[in-house]
Amino acid sequence: MMEPFQISVDKAQFLEVGRVLKSAYRGSAANVILTLGGGKLQIAFYNGGCELSCEHEFDAVVEMTAKKFRDVIAEHRKDKTTEGKITLTFRPGLGEFATPLAGAKAKFHKIQKSERP
Repeated sequence: MMEPFQISVDKAQFLEVGRVLKSAYRGSAANVILTLGGGKLQIAFYNGGCELSCEHEFDAVVEMTAKKFRDVIAEHRKDKTTEGKITLTFRPGLGEFATPLAGAKAKFHKIQKSERP
């Protein structure tokens, strides 16, 4: 079983993605695809998405439903501080993507050690 790994991204930008998804979400929205590679976390969904800079030792492609991604972001709505970094945890062995406050089931399509030095 593959060990969990973590990355840190800008908290304000990450939470903004959730707000954009909320406005684009219509109940039947396509899944959210998280692509980790090339020093970036790309978050893509119907009608939106973004790229966040990060350092990582694994490349990965992770898919989860838009609702589950929204639920993870929603746990941070009472958090008044948006400054600094947020740690995102990928748990391929459990099929889970998580923040410090919430996690959700996710499907890992690809995961491999980064080839960057």
